[in-house]
Amino acid sequence: MATIASAPDVSGTGPEQGPALAWTAFLLVLLARGFRAVLITLIVVSAIPLVSTWSGYVVRSGSMEPGLSIGDVVIAQPLPRDEPIPVGRVMVFDNPDETSSHATMVHRVVENLGKGRFATAGDANKDNDSTPAATDDFTARPTLSVPYIGLPLTWWADQNPAALIACLALVASALYFCARPPCDPRH
Repeated sequence: MATIASAPDVSGTGPEQGPALAWTAFLLVLLARGFRAVLITLIVVSAIPLVSTWSGYVVRSGSMEPGLSIGDVVIAQPLPRDEPIPVGRVMVFDNPDETSSHATMVHRVVENLGKGRFATAGDANKDNDSTPAATDDFTARPTLSVPYIGLPLTWWADQNPAALIACLALVASALYFCARPPCDPRH
């Protein structure tokens, strides 16, 4: 009677570790593919202004927390000149404060001061903005916000290479694992 010898295990894992390793690899690939899907969706949505007359703005401060956070991209449609400025709505406008480093603001209109002037404020600020905005300063009405997708741009502008490199490493790792097929426990 002939006996059949089994081949030695050269993978470095015992028979009990094969399925666990395969499931870990499968979950890693699944997570990477989910991350890729979310990333592509956010990029496509934030690219709407490139194919329309709308505009995109990256939020650079926390003045509109919790509704808008640093790194969110605000998609806004142009404001017709004959449309009244709605009190209580978030609007995009040219900053009337010449001394500010921010040329464009995304704040809420809190009060109509009359004579074409409006008080504005960030939702996280307890005080109104120092300089009222004129009707002609308002340029767009936000309609959509895309979370987090503008963070690399804020890190670049703030000269924060550590965060930028970490983000690029995360994206590169996710794309690498997306391209790999899940492990086959039989091999």
